[in-house]
Amino acid sequence: MQYTIYQKGKGIKPAVGSTVYVHYAGFFESGELFDSSYEDLSKAFGKFNQQKADAKAYVPFPFQYGNKTGLIPGFLEGLEKMSIGDKAVLFIPSHLGYGEAGAGGVIPPNTNLIFELELLENIPNQ
Repeated sequence: MQYTIYQKGKGIKPAVGSTVYVHYAGFFESGELFDSSYEDLSKAFGKFNQQKADAKAYVPFPFQYGNKTGLIPGFLEGLEKMSIGDKAVLFIPSHLGYGEAGAGGVIPPNTNLIFELELLENIPNQ
């Protein structure tokens, strides 16, 4: 996994077990967006989902910091490198992503992924 923190936050690491919020945008190496918690970005890339908007799901997702389950290994590794307020880009090779299985008919097998992440203490005002 490779990562770059392109905007530093407060420099405070979350306490293990604390709830943080993660804004994300997931891309294929081609630059095609496959999912995002940002509504405006989803619209800009032609991936807007009205059902997701109606469910008010274009928000950062809560995550228990230090949890080692529920997300792909590369995503977890990237979060561990971040502090509150950091914005980062992760390059996740297939074996730290969804591997040979792919995911949900959206991510093909053996696909490298790129994520833009923002680690937050609270959900920002919408």
